[in-house]
Amino acid sequence: MKIDFGPSSFNLPSEGVVLLREARGARVLCLSGALWLTQEGRVDDVILQPGESLRITRAGLTLVTALRSSELRVLEPCKSGRELLRRVFAKLPVSIFGTAPSA
Repeated sequence: MKIDFGPSSFNLPSEGVVLLREARGARVLCLSGALWLTQEGRVDDVILQPGESLRITRAGLTLVTALRSSELRVLEPCKSGRELLRRVFAKLPVSIFGTAPSA
């Protein structure tokens, strides 16, 4: 499964798997159930219980497996300050500036 970042929620059946590719910086939040996370290049795996989360620290593949029926949310990684300003300016009406801003 490929995820386009933005807040994304999933219900997974027991032993269901979500593959996150190149998701460095994203946060996985366990809303219910229990999740087992394995990140490519890390020797330690993580088990998340409801209310717990983990920021993905590695590029490459991350596997999220439901140990029982679970709900999870994937939050996009933080954007750079410049990217955030660009997004904010893109939503403002041009009339505020008289011309388009050059962020």
